[in-house]
Amino acid sequence: MHYKLIAPESDQFWVPTVVEGILTTPQNKGFDREHILPRLDELQADGHTYEVVDGDALTPDERGSLYSREAFVAVRHAGNRYRIRQAFGSRRHSGGSDAFGTSVPALIVYENDEPVDVYPHQLADGTYRTIREYIDSLTS
Repeated sequence: MHYKLIAPESDQFWVPTVVEGILTTPQNKGFDREHILPRLDELQADGHTYEVVDGDALTPDERGSLYSREAFVAVRHAGNRYRIRQAFGSRRHSGGSDAFGTSVPALIVYENDEPVDVYPHQLADGTYRTIREYIDSLTS
């Protein structure tokens, strides 16, 4: 497997907080570069590869292209069993050129050079599967 982490190098992303009993930006829950990168290193020791892309260094067109050509392809490859529109935007606005890899870090998983999964994503029940949950499930 190959992993592409797209996140702002500055670590300036939407931090989940509880407001009036509701967790804001649950899709970023547990995201901490100092936790994620060592986990990716562990995977690399097992023969996997990864790259880290500074989401802030990408232009809106480049982020939009990654979102539409790689993240959406991963959703289709996964059988459309989850959604990413609200993970990186809203029901009305996809967020592909705005939040993807900046306000909301993204992890794209590749198998044989094809995008096969993307995190975070929203499950059918409305909950989110985060980057942290996914990475921890691989290295536990």
